[in-house]
Amino acid sequence: MDDVVIGIDASTTAVKAIAFARDGTELFQARETYPLSNPAPGHFEQDAEHWWTALLSALKQVADKVGAARVKAISIAH
Repeated sequence: MDDVVIGIDASTTAVKAIAFARDGTELFQARETYPLSNPAPGHFEQDAEHWWTALLSALKQVADKVGAARVKAISIAH
């Protein structure tokens, strides 16, 4: 089977993991959200633990779908 690259996009409200084939074809994607709190006007906070658990969940979904042994690289944008 061909190698796979996983791209990760960590944004303000969610993390998305996408598996791509060498030719750029999208194979599968998973998205997990996390909360954004607003404790006071103009103040926004997030718990880094939520980022971590969402990332692990999205990566597991993608790796399970495409086969973890095929994953040769992971890249992240935040």
